[in-house]
Amino acid sequence: VPPKILELAALPVIQWFRLRGVVSADRFNKFLVVLHKEQEALALKHLDKEGEAQARTETEAGIAKYIRRANAAVHPDKHGDKYAQEYERLQEGRRVLGQEQLRRNYISCMVSVLRSFDEMKQQKVNFQMDHDNGSNSNINDREATVRKAHDIWWQNFEQEADQ
Repeated sequence: VPPKILELAALPVIQWFRLRGVVSADRFNKFLVVLHKEQEALALKHLDKEGEAQARTETEAGIAKYIRRANAAVHPDKHGDKYAQEYERLQEGRRVLGQEQLRRNYISCMVSVLRSFDEMKQQKVNFQMDHDNGSNSNINDREATVRKAHDIWWQNFEQEADQ
C-alpha cells in the first residue's frame, strides 16, 4: 500500500523541505504530490519497466526543481547565516531523497514506523522504545517516535556512507 500524502508529510527528512515562511505551502504541496505519485506507481505490481522509469524520472526532476528553488531561498551566499540550519538540512535531505534507492528505503522504513505506531495507538498499547542510556520509557507521541526512528535510520546511513 503506497503511503498517503499526510504520511509522507510527517517524515522528518520531508519536513526539512517545508521551510515555512521561506517556501510557499503550495510549492511544498506540489513537492509532496510528486513523491506520492512515485510511491503509488511503485506500489502497482503490474507496472512495467517503462512506467517505473517514468515515475522515477518525474520524481527526480520534481525533487531537483524543488531543491533548486529552496536552495536559492536559503543559500548562505545570499542570506549569510540566517538560514544556515535550513540550508544544511536541505543538503542532507537531498542526499537521501535525490537517490532512488535511499529514497525508497527511507520512505518505506519511516512509513512502516508511522503505521505501526498508529496501529498500536488504535489498540491502546503502550509503545516502548529504548533510549541511548538503556532505560525504557513510554512514548505516546507519534512525532517523537518517528523522530527516534529517523535518528536510528540516519545513524545507520552515516555509518554505511563512512565505510
